[in-house]
Amino acid sequence: PWGIALSPDDSKIYVANQSDDNVSVIYANTGATITTIGVQNIPYDVALSADGTKMYVGNKSGLDPFNNNTKGAISIIDISTNTVVETLFTEQGYQDAYDFAVHPTGNLYTSHLRAFEGAINRLEPNNGNTITYYDIEDGVLNEIEGISLNEDGSILYLVDESQDKVIFFNTLTNTEGMSIAVGDVRWCVG
Repeated sequence: PWGIALSPDDSKIYVANQSDDNVSVIYANTGATITTIGVQNIPYDVALSADGTKMYVGNKSGLDPFNNNTKGAISIIDISTNTVVETLFTEQGYQDAYDFAVHPTGNLYTSHLRAFEGAINRLEPNNGNTITYYDIEDGVLNEIEGISLNEDGSILYLVDESQDKVIFFNTLTNTEGMSIAVGDVRWCVG
């Protein structure tokens, strides 16, 4: 197991199972498994949409059926039916959809690795699932993994595992700000 999310009413737990390429849906009060939902390869994290009707699953990779390339993939699940309703594939070279942060507007930020340079993307569900990519510290070897938003959604905190720091990303201007050095082998913020 890797990522975990709780349903809006606290009745269900969603767990990404890396080794099995699926997500378990579990009753929170009994621990009984309701079902498992097949997704793409090696799911990392799960996050619920701002309205609580969809679940996003970040997968290390998936086979894009349109061009037979392996890319990072985001599975979108309707939580009322526990079925995958859409799979979005990242641009070529963007892989490992590690971690999510859901913005108050409903947009979803995801961390990625791209040729050993960290990147994030913004998925806009209310705009036809448009994906916009941002390379972080372009030209610098880094690995953006854990991400988290402040309360109003204006600052996205990015954990750079290879550079031992947290980078501040302004979501209003889509620019990087200051960074803070932290200890070795850090992963998540939250």
